[in-house]
Amino acid sequence: MREYNIAAIPGDGIGKEVIPAGIEVIKTLEACEGTFQMHFQTFPWGCDYYHENGRMMSEDALEILKKLSAGTGLREALDDIVDAGMGALIVVNNPESINTFQSGFKINAKFTSKRLLELAKMDGAIILSEDFRKILFANTL
Repeated sequence: MREYNIAAIPGDGIGKEVIPAGIEVIKTLEACEGTFQMHFQTFPWGCDYYHENGRMMSEDALEILKKLSAGTGLREALDDIVDAGMGALIVVNNPESINTFQSGFKINAKFTSKRLLELAKMDGAIILSEDFRKILFANTL
């Protein structure tokens, strides 16, 4: 059975209702299909988090978001993928997830936005290294 780890950030407003409903739909599909399992990690970032902790999100959240901000190679690739009318499942590797990938191609090449764009044309996930410097695998399940 394939397993996936998903980060969910309901935030504020309607997100507090929409994200849990979306998770419920996915869990129902998961039960009907029986071929995959999703593990959700919900991040409580938002106004409630601020009132409890004096900040909108955890300290490491900015490091994560910096990698996606304007001017980065990853952001350029994401914009190019959207502009081309494509989509992509991009997974950031961690030591616990490396053995969960099935099939696909081992790439192990330096990350560039153009490489990511070209690999997005294939089905399956694209696996990036934790530091976003390498494309490890493509077309994986």
